[in-house]
Amino acid sequence: MVIHRLSHLYPLNGVVSCNHLFCTWDEYVNKYNANTKVTMQKLARMRMDAIWAGWQLCIQINPQLADSNCPQYVGLYLDAHVPLVLHKHHVTVAQVLCKQLTPEQSLVKLQMSQHIVAAVTSVWNSNKKPKSIINDLFMKGKPGVLSVRYIRPQLLRCGSQPHSQMVAMELIKAWIVGKHSTRQTIAPPAIRISIAKMSFEHLLVHIQKLTSRQLYYIIAECIAVVTISHAPLHVMAAGVCNQFQTYFTDATSAYHRKKRGVVSNYTAPTAASTMHRIEQWPLCTARQTPDTMLPSCFAHACETCVSVHIKTIRQPRAAKCKSGVSIDLTNPYTAICNECGHNSKLVEISNHITRAKVNGKNTVICLCAKCCTICINPQTIGQHLYCASCADAVNNDHIQNAHACPCGQTMPYNTTPTFITLLDNASVYQTIQLCSVHAPMAYDCAQLRSVQELIYVFKQLKN
Repeated sequence: MVIHRLSHLYPLNGVVSCNHLFCTWDEYVNKYNANTKVTMQKLARMRMDAIWAGWQLCIQINPQLADSNCPQYVGLYLDAHVPLVLHKHHVTVAQVLCKQLTPEQSLVKLQMSQHIVAAVTSVWNSNKKPKSIINDLFMKGKPGVLSVRYIRPQLLRCGSQPHSQMVAMELIKAWIVGKHSTRQTIAPPAIRISIAKMSFEHLLVHIQKLTSRQLYYIIAECIAVVTISHAPLHVMAAGVCNQFQTYFTDATSAYHRKKRGVVSNYTAPTAASTMHRIEQWPLCTARQTPDTMLPSCFAHACETCVSVHIKTIRQPRAAKCKSGVSIDLTNPYTAICNECGHNSKLVEISNHITRAKVNGKNTVICLCAKCCTICINPQTIGQHLYCASCADAVNNDHIQNAHACPCGQTMPYNTTPTFITLLDNASVYQTIQLCSVHAPMAYDCAQLRSVQELIYVFKQLKN
């Protein structure tokens, strides 16, 4: 997919005669490099330089490409050539194909690994304390951290275990080469090759001159980018962190700033954090609530005590006197907050995500996409948010009506099924049950944009 996109991007931005950069490896060797004296490693290095030179021309003609994912596509394609460049033994074209060293056979991924996603999840899950070395490291990059002095010793501790060492190396390499989607610049081929062959100890030496605050931003940038890349993590972060958008902007722009400092006016991601105002974000997905022919849903909100007065679970009579509002019958358009005695106003709940206090607790509020009632702490399924009761019903319905794997095979009855959710032609989310062969690819398949793209990928793998 990346090769296909770049093969169209380069000619549209002034790069002529670039077919040899995106053809298969055997075609590249046979058609454009007939000189058999040049090794496969040298050919791969020459191709990386040509890809980089073409990208420099593209970015010069169209600077707006830096604000897209195109820099990361180019970086991924460059990294796909690195295993062949670093191969130590002399190999022929057939041996390159057998050893799966060609760029089109590369296992390099555009997204961060599941281990990174799990570590970021532990940052926003305030109910669970970190139980591993790598979780302790990622907690150093959370918003509102009190001290950044011990990040370097924590990085050294990661070398004591293979798992934590692997995750720490991925974290550092992604920061150096510019793998994160918010980066406007990426590392050239020479740096990517030198970083790829570094061990954990050499990486620590490479970042030895960085200050503790710069090490903080290595972790913070990864947390911010991974959070917005996964909808459940984004909703969770908005529910436990004040001013997450400010934290995201600061963390992702720190690489390009000369002076880097930890912003200290964030609220730590805990359930008991103090809120200063009611926060709302419009939903950027399709319409959250079905067309019920009803007006928009509003709720009474008090800006003084940062509370939204809605019905949740059954409350005792004493609690209702404090958590509700009092309406003057002579002036029904004015409501008084029972908790602080100030005037409240109406805020729109439909098609918005609202973060405020409900019954004294910081809560994320929205309308359920199925029952159209106001729910707290919604769950994400597909592109919609559901309350807890509807989420179970919708999930079971999707599983029962799941489509078969595009390859035509099914999962054996005695194994646990694997499901993914993707868009179809009608912009409706479909649940697909993967077979036993493609089940290990579930995490990568879930990153695709549509069912048609999944079918195309499976056809390419089959061929």
